[in-house]
Amino acid sequence: MNRVLHALVFSIAWLVFPLYGSISTIQQAFALGGAFFVTWLLGYALAGLHGKKAFSSMKVFAWIMFLAAVDQISKLLVRAFLTEEQVIIPYGVSLQRLDNVHHSAVTSFFHLSVSRWGMGAFKVIALILLWFVISKTFEESGEDAYSSLGKILLFSGGLASILDTFLWGYTLDFVYLYGFFTMDIKDLYISLSVGAI
Repeated sequence: MNRVLHALVFSIAWLVFPLYGSISTIQQAFALGGAFFVTWLLGYALAGLHGKKAFSSMKVFAWIMFLAAVDQISKLLVRAFLTEEQVIIPYGVSLQRLDNVHHSAVTSFFHLSVSRWGMGAFKVIALILLWFVISKTFEESGEDAYSSLGKILLFSGGLASILDTFLWGYTLDFVYLYGFFTMDIKDLYISLSVGAI
């Protein structure tokens, strides 16, 4: 039963998205339900890490670098090969290119204009502060493999976001959930980290 509840927490972030607007079509409900279910399954599988020995600092660092590289390589592939929408699940999930020049979900949602370098500096400072806060929290409460995974996902997403800002000047989103939003791999990392931390 604990694994089921941990998996539910892992995927709970998807339930926030209907707050952006009402679910007005069956296709939107299907897309959101599919995303919720897939992350719930992933959370259920990863919940087995709970209570196991935390990853070493070197392993955490290596995984952060690897996952940030996966995000950046996916964007290079999208830039090179994705010229038109590719439907994965009809009226559910598709791949389509969207250049998000707002640098973050918050500035995109509220249509705020922030300079590339100002946003990049903010992200670096925020990620460093977050590292210290989370490290201190885990130091006091104890860290296991599951919380190490949360740290890996969160900081690989943060590093990929910083790389997007400094290397490209925008975020290339390409996974479209029908009727809701378009995201990239780093957004998935960050969403999954919420449940793991």
